[in-house]
Amino acid sequence: MGQGQIAKGFQDSHTPSPDASSFCRGFVLGQTAAYIEQVITGAKLAAQLGCGKGHLDDVLLAVRDQGCESIIEERGDDRIAIWIFRLPFVRQLIEEISREATPPTAAGVWAMGKLFGYSDSEIGVFLQSSGLLRSASDSGASLRPCSGKGDLHTEQGCFPY
Repeated sequence: MGQGQIAKGFQDSHTPSPDASSFCRGFVLGQTAAYIEQVITGAKLAAQLGCGKGHLDDVLLAVRDQGCESIIEERGDDRIAIWIFRLPFVRQLIEEISREATPPTAAGVWAMGKLFGYSDSEIGVFLQSSGLLRSASDSGASLRPCSGKGDLHTEQGCFPY
């Protein structure tokens, strides 16, 4: 086998076939439909889909057809991220979070987790495991029971049993 044949075989195996392109389009549109459904039903305020720029028109058509809105972010290398949301105030939240996303803060990660519909407890686990938030035992705070006589010392680490 000559060098030209090897190069041709390599190129053919890495050039998407029409079937692969159809599969990719179907996969992206399937993700889009799932995210739109989650946003419409209120399971999450927003969703973000990453895809190639070639899928942008199809995704935006599906988003608009279902009464949702979108924000497109460039990711480089012919990739984009498409935010999908329905409620008008969510646009402002996304824009604020996107402006202040680097470096990530505990508050920013919590807000992003809430937009994506994660529970407070799961966000808390992620914040602690990522090192963005220390647990109460790591901070040296002493949790002590309240006396039960109306003294609410929650800011000092007091909690009722």
